[in-house]
Amino acid sequence: MRGRGYSDNEIAAMTGLSANYVYIVGRLLERGERRLVAAVEAGYLPISVALEICEADDQGVQAALHKAYEDNLLRGRALIAARRLVDVRKRSGKAAKLTKLVSKDAATTPEGLVKAFQEDTERKRMMIRKTEATRNRLVFIVEALSQLSNDETFVAILEDEGLATIPARLADRIHKVRISVQ
Repeated sequence: MRGRGYSDNEIAAMTGLSANYVYIVGRLLERGERRLVAAVEAGYLPISVALEICEADDQGVQAALHKAYEDNLLRGRALIAARRLVDVRKRSGKAAKLTKLVSKDAATTPEGLVKAFQEDTERKRMMIRKTEATRNRLVFIVEALSQLSNDETFVAILEDEGLATIPARLADRIHKVRISVQ
């Protein structure tokens, strides 16, 4: 969107994101940090830490991870995933090449095959993380709406505001949650 001439504030207004978030994601993408953006989107790397990693050298990256740990931004699995991401970034470069054309000579060597397999595996792991994060958010939203729809006071407020209807697909999901709970 920046390429089309939109400012960060305009992009933020169109997408419903904060202008600061749009600025940082834009900065990461300008610097070729697709892996960091993917980690932020997957929910296991805070955007502030991603920006620090992007702008730091090797020692600065370690300091950023240490600071994030001390500030309780990265703990447990998220810290391990961030370290792996930094290692992959150091080995393979900044950008996650989503569609990489491998020459026939490189693909036929054992090293080329191993490298292609590792890159494909890493790409699929990132897709799985994104999918799981999205699924977890959806389950949370459906469960919250299900509980709110059982609250008579909340339903009355919605009716007073003229917001008593919801999309059919969402209503079906909420209905399924109610059935599985009973």
